[in-house]
Amino acid sequence: HLVFKGLWWSSGSGNGADALRFIDVSDITVDNCLFEKLNSQAITANSDANTTNIAIQNSVFRDLPFTVIYLGCHDGSCRCTNYTLRNNLITASSPGFVVGGKDGTGYCVEAKVNSQGTVAGNTFYHSKGPNLAVYGAADGASKPTLVERNWFSGSKNDGALWIGGGPVIA
Repeated sequence: HLVFKGLWWSSGSGNGADALRFIDVSDITVDNCLFEKLNSQAITANSDANTTNIAIQNSVFRDLPFTVIYLGCHDGSCRCTNYTLRNNLITASSPGFVVGGKDGTGYCVEAKVNSQGTVAGNTFYHSKGPNLAVYGAADGASKPTLVERNWFSGSKNDGALWIGGGPVIA
């Protein structure tokens, strides 16, 4: 079990490296951390290997020009299962904030095909796309993703909550 607690990530070099990239891991906790003004994604678990038991909680994410948290692969070839996103504040892109020529973010959180977990008690602001996108399962075997007690505001070009399949309980 690995815990990242009370740490701060901010772009100093602007090199575009993700703050945290998880590949083929389990039992990771990110707690009470600050991610700000990165020229990349804050947390990603989408590199051609499965991850499980990732907890991201009590953290603040602000002024990020790309999708903030990206879980699972777009085509479902890798998945992030039993993840927990709880009590986070994600102000993805404050109005007028520009990094590397980007004037906004993609999504606050994307949970891709065949990924499953719980998203509860979070506050989402200022995404270019949906604040939260949950893609559900294509394999028919995944447990439901639970989305509850979240607050969404300021999605610039799309709905705040986007559910692209099931099973999802919202």
